[in-house]
Amino acid sequence: QLIINGFAERKYVGENETRQILDAYDIPIIQGEIAHNSSEAGEVADRYGYPVGIKIVSPDIIHKSDIGGVCLGIKDRDSVELEYDRMVKRVLERLPGAHIEGVLIESMAPYGLEVIIGMKRDPSFGPLLMFGMGGMYVELFSDVTFALAPVDLKQAKTMINKTKAGKLLSGLRGQKPYDIDAIGDIITHISQISLDYPTINEIEINPLLVLTAGSGAISLDARMIF
Repeated sequence: QLIINGFAERKYVGENETRQILDAYDIPIIQGEIAHNSSEAGEVADRYGYPVGIKIVSPDIIHKSDIGGVCLGIKDRDSVELEYDRMVKRVLERLPGAHIEGVLIESMAPYGLEVIIGMKRDPSFGPLLMFGMGGMYVELFSDVTFALAPVDLKQAKTMINKTKAGKLLSGLRGQKPYDIDAIGDIITHISQISLDYPTINEIEINPLLVLTAGSGAISLDARMIF
């Protein structure tokens, strides 16, 4: 509740702060930390180990990749420090006046399948949970399904099974299956967040990286709208 109260005057909350809410509800998140200048970015990256990804942190930016605010697979400290300065300059050229808080330094994710989990509050029906193919494919395939909160684990798995993503997750053509149970758990946690905090109008985890069966799932990016 203290975290949510801190967002009382905000409309949009980006990944760096949304991570706090996800972590409080035991939703796994990729290891990461904000850096406020290039030197600090190098220090953080050294602690996490290479390669790392960096993402711009700004309350004025929703879609970071659209304005050059994401860079992945950086392999050494010099490159991290150089990219910090380049990224801030690039973003400000494309969005003059944006308030830049720093960059988020994150470990690079392992191999997995990207899906999306979200919630949007309908004015008539309340929190509407969403699941589908994630990453860049969410707009390409529009492979999503919906359910009204509260959603339990059985209902979450039904949501998953209604999608093409669900077929991929189950192990298509002899491929190893992915951790559907972990996705179901996260959907139920998002459902609970939506019930606990009516001031949250939208939540989106995209992508959620799903690992092989028994290995879990990890939020790679997330945001909230109040």
